[in-house]
Amino acid sequence: MALAVSSECGKPLKEARAEVDRACQTLLFSSEEAHRLCGEVVPMDASPAGKGRWAMTLREPITVICSKMGWIRAMKGHQPKEAEVKFRDGDEGRFVFRAETTDRILVAGSNGRFYTLLGANLPGGRGMGEAPN
Repeated sequence: MALAVSSECGKPLKEARAEVDRACQTLLFSSEEAHRLCGEVVPMDASPAGKGRWAMTLREPITVICSKMGWIRAMKGHQPKEAEVKFRDGDEGRFVFRAETTDRILVAGSNGRFYTLLGANLPGGRGMGEAPN
């Protein structure tokens, strides 16, 4: 590889060898760091183009907030229970719990059905929330 770098870029061979060595060390370091990431590795083989490929999702803490009127949202990070949260007029908090973006949240509807929501897909905490569909 150093010969290719030297011939393509016009660098002296000694510098090209150092550059290739640095690149190899960076790749080795990055591959070791991937083992320490707190997330989930999932296969991407749902389509033929994804065969043999993997995707990584990061696991980040969120605080899920549900209101009495059924609105749901997620704030980034694990918020303290006494954190100031705003609600729509005539609404108030029902419950708050801590989760992560990779968690699946089971919601029971008043129609007797159960729904699964992915933590990463919940509406953001800055708004007033959305009704789960």
